[in-house]
Amino acid sequence: MKNIELAQLVVRHRLAADLTQRQAAKAAGVDSHTMNKLERGGYASPSPKTLIGVARALNIPLLEIFRAAGYLTPYDVIDIVRGYEPDAEPAPVLIEASSFDEERNRYIERLIEEHGLDYIEPDYEAPNPDH
Repeated sequence: MKNIELAQLVVRHRLAADLTQRQAAKAAGVDSHTMNKLERGGYASPSPKTLIGVARALNIPLLEIFRAAGYLTPYDVIDIVRGYEPDAEPAPVLIEASSFDEERNRYIERLIEEHGLDYIEPDYEAPNPDH
């Protein structure tokens, strides 16, 4: 299965950094074949080690690259806790809607602090449980 979202993310950041695939691969600690395969969407879910190297080499926030690679991120965990699934009845809400953003932000801040993660707020809007 191809991972086009990850491929586009990696290509966009590599070009912004004005690097060749070979230069990016070297900076990421991967071989040129791996970088080429990433940019073609050839990995369904690359290893965390590969993703971390590429993220650091191309200045991609870790949460963004892991999400693009199909790994669970704090956003997905919060949505699971709240019971969001496409076309499904929401599960009981464990967090009040009014404090959801605060709760999510505290959780993410704690993860960043504990694990040294990079973070940029993605263009993401959680489904509204009232609709």
